[in-house]
Amino acid sequence: MKQSLQSIEVFNSGYETQSHQREHMNKTAAIVVLFNPVGVDTTIGTISAQVDFCLLVDNTPNAEATSWQQQNNIHSVHLGENYGVAYAQNYGLDKAKALGADYVVFFDQDSDVPEEYVPQMVNSYDKLRSLDVNVGLIAARAFNKYTGTTYRHRDKSNLKNIRSIINRYSEVEYTLSSGSFVKLDVFEEVGLFHAPLFIDSVDHEFCWRLSTCGYKVLIDEELKLPHMLGEKRRDNTFVTVNVPAPIRHYYVFRNWIHLCKQKHVPYQFKTRTLLRMPLKATYFICFESPRRQRLKYIAKGVWHGLIGKLGRYPSSK
Repeated sequence: MKQSLQSIEVFNSGYETQSHQREHMNKTAAIVVLFNPVGVDTTIGTISAQVDFCLLVDNTPNAEATSWQQQNNIHSVHLGENYGVAYAQNYGLDKAKALGADYVVFFDQDSDVPEEYVPQMVNSYDKLRSLDVNVGLIAARAFNKYTGTTYRHRDKSNLKNIRSIINRYSEVEYTLSSGSFVKLDVFEEVGLFHAPLFIDSVDHEFCWRLSTCGYKVLIDEELKLPHMLGEKRRDNTFVTVNVPAPIRHYYVFRNWIHLCKQKHVPYQFKTRTLLRMPLKATYFICFESPRRQRLKYIAKGVWHGLIGKLGRYPSSK
């Protein structure tokens, strides 16, 4: 899929000046995972104007698709197959390291990135490190860009030792990968994203590994990131449900079961998951069409989770 980058040229018009200002500073790379990208020129332009390197990793499994052309600080690659979000992020991390980046920030193509988002993340990181907070990852408060509803991040509590910074940070159990800011050398200790998960719970699993290694996963409450989870959102009497494409049930249920067998995953998550799995399965099978398809993917996901079969869905080629 050939994309036009004309609108990106507008955002990059001031890149040389910004690049000169950052010449003697730590360098930041943005890693943007793409899949069937449509109408993302503005997003990429906004991101590339804030970082030293903008790395586009396209997972679109279309033989006719072409890579995004390289322009200014934009580096792109088309993988030719859908290898999953974790593999694509790891590919971007290798490229960021080769380019000499010190920090990385991750974005999905459906996130609307505010101007000055990355510089504010860098500023937050520097402030926290100056107070000896062992920062593993910082992210913004993500909210649904259509409804304004804030996504849950499993808050822990405000960190007592950083109240001097306007009490703006919350420690969380996990958060979304989109918008998350990480120092590159953290991956040397914690490891890369768990590629066999393919998609779903990749960000959660990484956050738990960070916590296991003694790092803090933090939310900057003054930064907001518009985002979208699922293909649609269903508001019911008691709960709001993000409704995904049927095949995503395979990855969600399989990865939930797989993670419940891992030692570094918190006991609370395992308990919550074992309680909500039958509830979610019942809801999707009974109330969301196509019901038969959803049943098939849920059943296969549960089975593969039990036997430890990971990776891409077997017939997705």
